[in-house]
Amino acid sequence: MVPLAVEPGCSETFLDQHTGVVCKLFEPGAEHLAAREAQVLGLAHAHGLPVPQVRSEFEVRGRRGLVLDFVPGAPLSVMDCDLGAENRRAAWRAAGRHLATLHSIPCDDAPAAQWVHGRPDGTAFLVARRPGRSAVSGFVGFDHASAGDAADDLAFAVLDALLRGYPLDAFVDGYRSLRVIDDSSMERMVHRLASLVIELHPSVAGRVTQRIDDGVVAQAFAGGLHRRASVPLAG
Repeated sequence: MVPLAVEPGCSETFLDQHTGVVCKLFEPGAEHLAAREAQVLGLAHAHGLPVPQVRSEFEVRGRRGLVLDFVPGAPLSVMDCDLGAENRRAAWRAAGRHLATLHSIPCDDAPAAQWVHGRPDGTAFLVARRPGRSAVSGFVGFDHASAGDAADDLAFAVLDALLRGYPLDAFVDGYRSLRVIDDSSMERMVHRLASLVIELHPSVAGRVTQRIDDGVVAQAFAGGLHRRASVPLAG
């Protein structure tokens, strides 16, 4: 068993290299997280997302655990600079499509929520190298399936792209290939983005606001956003 990174609410995570499965043992009292994660991963997989499949659930000394398939690859945030221009844009376009798929899961299917919530930063998507190319191999960015507004995820993705220089237009293009971003969603995304920027250190917030004022976000969303974004962010 090889120890892996610890996740919130999960005290021990191990990879069994012989069987290719991951064992996640949740902290005492976090049974609801284990059950919800199993439900959400099953739901996401049923809708075609490349997520770890749950093989079984177990209990050890009063602690719930999951046995999951291991998803190969490195975080897209780590691989971003090594992909090459074409593969890089293709990877971020695929990431956008995956988030749109997540947001498109019918309301009646989502457990105790209107939709399944993602965490669409560069660590949420795994990239595996293949002969001659690289491709997104997994989507692991779930925040324990909490309820919320899809505009929150978009705002988080926009902020991450602005901070780290990811190709935001490719991500948005991939998202829009499967899901329409209507005016109401755009307005909510702008306000959420404004609140996220305010929480940043002033020097970082200034850099992000400058990129917004330079039209990076407006160009990614095909215009119409720059005027609306600059007003709340400037304040």
